[in-house]
Amino acid sequence: MSRELDFDLVRSCIENALAQQNYEVLENFRHGAENLIVQLNKIIAQTIDPIQNDLKLLHQATQLYFLTISLVN
Repeated sequence: MSRELDFDLVRSCIENALAQQNYEVLENFRHGAENLIVQLNKIIAQTIDPIQNDLKLLHQATQLYFLTISLVN
């Protein structure tokens, strides 16, 4: 099963929420990224040989998480 994230689209949505000062949406993105990181860590930890796509997705989710944290704070 392939898991993918349109990183540029999500980042654009986060930037639009910031431009509109919609902090509730930013918090929702932060929470979603945090949950995605937790789930991906579980998937990777349970896999003997994690697929490269999962590691890339984890990296992207982490970037989005820190982006939203920096914008909300």
